[in-house]
Amino acid sequence: MRKQIFLLVAFSCIIACSVSTAAKSETFRTEMHEFINARGEKVKYPLAMTDSDNGTEKGPQDQVYIGQILQTEDGKEKVIAIDGHGSYVTEIVDD
Repeated sequence: MRKQIFLLVAFSCIIACSVSTAAKSETFRTEMHEFINARGEKVKYPLAMTDSDNGTEKGPQDQVYIGQILQTEDGKEKVIAIDGHGSYVTEIVDD
């Protein structure tokens, strides 16, 4: 009986530590953020959060518009939604 209780406690500690570590990792930190699409509707998409810039990325975001085609490392992407802070959402464009 003591062995079963010990194993149960040990397993619970392992799970708790794993969840705690995953929560601190940047790859798991996202939140739903409100964007405006081409029709002027408010839509929500997940936005990755980082500790260094509080979720807002710096770069060409403030220069994009809905419908713009961007050339990225992965190919062409079309801007489908933007927010008031310069963040945007894209979809892959098939050539």
